[in-house]
Amino acid sequence: MARLYRVWVVAALSLFAWGSLSGRRMLAPAHQRIDPSVRSSPGGYRSYHFWHSGFSGGK
Repeated sequence: MARLYRVWVVAALSLFAWGSLSGRRMLAPAHQRIDPSVRSSPGGYRSYHFWHSGFSGGK
């Protein structure tokens, strides 16, 4: 039983090592590319205006 477990662990680690070396992502979702015009537009996703406009906090 221990030998079977050892073979399974080596196979799993080999699979992840192969995936890492080949640039594949097995457990993470694929990244989506956001067009720069969407990011830089006023009110866009985390745009400059999101961080640097209006009330800035403080006392």
